[in-house]
Amino acid sequence: LESEHGLKREEIPEKLEDFALALSALLGEGAKVLLKVMAKRLYARLELNFEEKPGWSFKNYVEEAMKQEIK
Repeated sequence: LESEHGLKREEIPEKLEDFALALSALLGEGAKVLLKVMAKRLYARLELNFEEKPGWSFKNYVEEAMKQEIK
């Protein structure tokens, strides 16, 4: 991702949309599946209930997990 899209590993948390776009450019439709798996694993690690929501992006799921974790 860094060489192809200029996205360093440490920048990913601040640039979730860029991360998702870079994955899509590299993996095509497979990126959607990978991002969903990553979101589910994040929720599992935080012991949160993952609920798929139509139209939500990876960034939406991460932001919602952060809100729930803070509570």
